[in-house]
Parts: sequence; structure tokens; C-alpha cells
Amino acid sequence: MAMIVLNTHDAIKRLVKAGQDEKSAEAIVELIIDVHEQVSTKADLELLEQRLTIKLFTVGIAIIGVLAAIKYWG
Repeated sequence: MAMIVLNTHDAIKRLVKAGQDEKSAEAIVELIIDVHEQVSTKADLELLEQRLTIKLFTVGIAIIGVLAAIKYWG
């Protein structure tokens, strides 16, 4: 996953300046970081697609091999 680049101290200061109390500001920043860690990036999805394609190709080859064996020996 992509790493979030966030100056947490600055973010908390900005939230406090906007009217949040410090505890709430800290909780909001922690929530943003937690949510970001659960989000997939385009690169994550492309890697997943590549891995699934390889697995499906492998399964397809195995099925062809089994069918060829059945035809040859069956």
C-alpha cells in the first residue's frame, strides 16, 4: 500500500486552530491514518490483477493437462 505522508503535529494544530479541542483533533488525525491504511491503491489493484491472471493461467494449463491425460489414457 502507499504510505500516507502526513505531518500529524501540523494536522492537529490546524484542527485545534479551526475550533476542535486537542483530544478530538488527535482522534481525527488517527482516524485519517487508520482509514488510509485500509484503502487499496491503483498499484495494489494492478498487482492483484497480475497475480490472479497468473493463477488462472496456471489452473487453465492444469485442466488442459488433465483433459489430455484422460483422452490419452482413457
